[in-house]
Amino acid sequence: MKEEHVFQCHVARMLRMSSFLVINCDVMDACRFLKGVQDRAYFINYHKMRGYTNGQPDLIAGKNGQFYALELKGKNGRLSESQKKIQKNVRGRRFNISCYPGLQRY
Repeated sequence: MKEEHVFQCHVARMLRMSSFLVINCDVMDACRFLKGVQDRAYFINYHKMRGYTNGQPDLIAGKNGQFYALELKGKNGRLSESQKKIQKNVRGRRFNISCYPGLQRY
């Protein structure tokens, strides 16, 4: 998970340097700072009540009227079933999606 977090920070920084608006949506990354199962369960339920969903992208980036949902994976990372489901939903709504080599994207 740390590898993915470092990668996400790097990509967000590079996009911001290129004048993109970047919104970090990776709520689950903060779980690594929690101690114990009870704290983690509270954290997850707190964010679910506020509309966060399993599978949402790590970053949303926008520039010149275009928005991109990005799921960033580390070296051996794979999309979860919930990420695949959201990916299909986003594509089904005919969003303008661009591909970035080396990144998992929606």
